[in-house]
Parts: sequence; C-alpha cells; structure tokens
Amino acid sequence: MEKKVDKDKYQPSYDCTVLRELSLSNMFLSPVESKVCKDNNISNTSITNSTVYEGDSSFLSLDCSTLSSCNNKVEHEDNNEPLPGVDFNPLSSHATPLVTQEWLKKNRFTSYCKTFQNYSGADLLRLSKDELIQILGTADGIRLNNALQDRHMRPRLTIYVCQESESVYHAVYLERPCLEELKIKLSDLYSVTPESISKVIRQGPTGIHVLVSDEMVQNFLEESYYALQTVKDENTSTYTVIMK
Repeated sequence: MEKKVDKDKYQPSYDCTVLRELSLSNMFLSPVESKVCKDNNISNTSITNSTVYEGDSSFLSLDCSTLSSCNNKVEHEDNNEPLPGVDFNPLSSHATPLVTQEWLKKNRFTSYCKTFQNYSGADLLRLSKDELIQILGTADGIRLNNALQDRHMRPRLTIYVCQESESVYHAVYLERPCLEELKIKLSDLYSVTPESISKVIRQGPTGIHVLVSDEMVQNFLEESYYALQTVKDENTSTYTVIMK
C-alpha cells in the first residue's frame, strides 16, 4: 500500500533554479530573500528578513566597516608591490640603489627610504649596528640590523677557478647563483667591468662549447673547479670567457 505523504508541508518543486549574483556588501547588511517565478522569470529581489542565515546570528553581526578596511588594506598593499624578479631576502651586496629602496619597503622601512635613497646594497651592508642605531634610533636601528644579518649566510654555491697561465685557484662564492653574478665575480678576477664579458662558455664533452645560462649556473656542482680561457671578441672590446 502506497504511503500517503502530506505534500502541503513541503515547498512545491520547479523545473529549474535560477541563481543571481549578489554583492558582498548586501550579504552583510541583511539576509537576502530571492523570489523566483514559476515561469523562470526573476522577480525584483528585496532585502528582507529570511531564514537563510537564521541559524548563525554571529555571521549577520559582522560590521561592514571591517570588510571595507580589509579591502582598503589589500588595495594599499597592491600599490606597493615589489619589483618583479627581485629577491629581497637577503639583501644582495650587488643590489642597485633602486633594488635597495624596494628591499627597504618590503621590510617595512619605507619611512627611511629618503635617508638611504643613494645607498646600494653594499653601502647598506657596510653599516654597523651602532651606525644604524645612530641614524634610525634604537628600535628601528636594531630591527634593520637584524634584517641585514643574512649578510653572514653561507653562499649557496662555491666554485674554484684559475686562469690558464696560473696554477693557483681562486674561490668564487655565489650568493645568488645566476649568470649575472658569475660575470661580476669573473670580472673582479680579471679587474675589468662586468660589461667587458660578453658571454661565458663552458667546455663540455668532446670539447664542445656550451653557452652558460642561469639554469646551468644553478646546476654547477658544489666546489667544482675550472680553468679559464679568455678570447677577445671580433671588432669589439669585449671578451668571451671559456670555462674548461
């Protein structure tokens, strides 16, 4: 025997459910009651009392000013986004004044950007704790000194190089293993500017020449050693360095 069901107790069914976008601010102002017509037409949505959130009164009590302040904070942070591709921690000794300014902002020293506007990473790293306290005051001086303590971190990669005419190797410490930093270290070895080195080539199996890239530098073996040969480029004042 089929069991009788009191269908009057239940809401009548419809062919489909129509969803409508609702702004976040309206959700926090009051519960929303949406009336949907049987003919799939959406009627005017009124902001009235509803049973949708009756079970959670704490949700309805959220102050909209809190949401607004959060949004303002996010927008403010977006306007102070760091430069793309900049590694802020630790501050590199090769950082330009522009990168140093961005590092100060990232580490919440924005109010001192004007004080250090002409400082490179090396200039800032040379300052002692006492000097920082004298410039910034005790609290901020100690905080900046602590932020710069990563200067003593062990380099990520160490290799040994020598010129072909020498038998003594020189240690090269790379804090941020990449082609640009390798060129800087090699230029120091030859007492030339980094711009004087057009490219770096590594001698591979059977004597083939492979162009060195950031990815190759990152895959150098720790404490590997190389003999360096320099070849002057044609019609220019630059050189190619070959690592053997």
